[in-house]
Amino acid sequence: MWVYRFPLSTGRIVQLDSLHMSSTTDGIPYVRHEKEFIQSARRYAETLWIGPRSVYVVPPTHQLTADKGDLHMRIAPVVYLARLVCYESFKDDVMSELIVIWFGDPEPVRGILDIVSAAVKDVPWDEQCSP
Repeated sequence: MWVYRFPLSTGRIVQLDSLHMSSTTDGIPYVRHEKEFIQSARRYAETLWIGPRSVYVVPPTHQLTADKGDLHMRIAPVVYLARLVCYESFKDDVMSELIVIWFGDPEPVRGILDIVSAAVKDVPWDEQCSP
């Protein structure tokens, strides 16, 4: 069994417990506003991992296109959902976890560790995780 561990920019070491990748349109309905899209992504994460979880959505980089004066978002084609665990003590618990969601392009050449560690390195762990 492979174990993927890597440091965040804060120095905290996290472990990749599970990773889900799919098309952005699978399970996440099209919306026009970033706030609605992030809420949809959070609900999607709840369907993958049962029970209440802390979820952090990395703000998507997107392009705006105008159609008849109406702005539409173009979100990257792949949504990544990672369950990360940290076994360093946090508050009064021995571990903490966080579901991190981000959007990107397909990465057929890069390894899993490279993709995940680059995407989540600046996640504000202590403010977002749950013990």
